[in-house]
Amino acid sequence: MVALIIVSAFLGLASAGLCAGGAYLAQWYTISYTVAGESHSANAGLFQTCSDSICTTLLDKTFGDISCSNGSTVKGSDVKTRYIVILALCIAGGAFMLLTTFFSPCGITPINVLRLVLSVLATGALVASALLFYLMQEQYIYCGKSYCTYYGDLIAASSAGGTTTSWECKSAFGTAFWLTVTSCFLAGMSFIIQIIRLCSGGGDKKADAPVAASNEPAKPADAAAAPAAAATEPAATAQPPAERDLPEGDWVYDENSGLYWSEENYLFLHRGSGHFYDPNTNQWYDPDNEKWYAPDW
Repeated sequence: MVALIIVSAFLGLASAGLCAGGAYLAQWYTISYTVAGESHSANAGLFQTCSDSICTTLLDKTFGDISCSNGSTVKGSDVKTRYIVILALCIAGGAFMLLTTFFSPCGITPINVLRLVLSVLATGALVASALLFYLMQEQYIYCGKSYCTYYGDLIAASSAGGTTTSWECKSAFGTAFWLTVTSCFLAGMSFIIQIIRLCSGGGDKKADAPVAASNEPAKPADAAAAPAAAATEPAATAQPPAERDLPEGDWVYDENSGLYWSEENYLFLHRGSGHFYDPNTNQWYDPDNEKWYAPDW
């Protein structure tokens, strides 16, 4: 599960970073056109919009109204509101991914659930920002047409009236948009990993079981300083009287030492006190005081 933790953290950081870059850059929607022999370019972004290399932030920009052929009008104020909402969703998605990454090393069950919820919120916010921007550009701002088609129709109409104007135009979703789409993909992968970690019981150490000092377990047979002569592999044949409830996991009773052994956690458990013993370090762990201590023998 260590590998999953590392991958999850990497995906979270990468997704948040791509989201931040996408939110800042102006190349969400790129336009290049030539009208009457003059070439122009424009880049529409969430944080700023640039026209012929002159950039304006979203808060300072004024969007003009768009008149549609069916008599309706797309209000500039509504367009600006949509931009602000999409920007807010993008920022929220990146923030949720950062929180998911922050909690990634934690293996406590409530944190696993919180991490899964944050991952869902991050993925949903990022997907919503990319999808809403796409629909806004393709289905809303220019009356259900692309930028080039809308203004091409206007120029064609004026040419039909006797005014001939040359028009060449190309429009496409730009780098910032695809950065955000990639961020959505990484967030989705992170979400899948959170599900795997949660369904596997965390694979992480339980809240009441400490982390062993080494990933290579010293089996009871190899533990020179193991408590009470744990000199053989643990056996599950004999069972002691019921005392404290066992933590979740693969705990089996070792009749030679009188303790429980877990291959998953690489630890012994004294059921009476609830203390754990790590044969790799020859130390006990007190879960009530949350600290390790050396044995008295």
